[in-house]
Amino acid sequence: MTTSVSAISRQKVSELISSMAMGNLSEVEVEAFKRYVLVSSKLRAGVVDGKLICLWGLIPPTMLSDQAYLWLHTTEAAQEHEFILVRRSQIELKKMLEEFPRIIGHCEVGAEQSIRWLRWLGASFGDHDGRLVPFEIVRKE
Repeated sequence: MTTSVSAISRQKVSELISSMAMGNLSEVEVEAFKRYVLVSSKLRAGVVDGKLICLWGLIPPTMLSDQAYLWLHTTEAAQEHEFILVRRSQIELKKMLEEFPRIIGHCEVGAEQSIRWLRWLGASFGDHDGRLVPFEIVRKE
């Protein structure tokens, strides 16, 4: 089994948005995803045995910020490789926290798999505001 996490170009992500791997997104989600890709300072793709598992990126509010917003999109193939996703995420998160000591984001209420993944990464959660639960992951000094 070969796994990799690598930087990915905005062009490649745009191609993936309209591919089969991303075909389960609604039109609204596709537009949001395109905005995330456009403003992300870092884009990464996780691949196992040539299959796309996930895409994620970091969006800092300013170029000089010490925090960034983390977004993640997983494909159906991620369920088959949950352990690898968590382990590689831990490695990548360590790198992210070197650049941004505070990672923030939101997770959908009831998205148990996502919440569990974030807890494994050390996230703490705030109170939900309807559909979304805010989270943060802070670098340990």
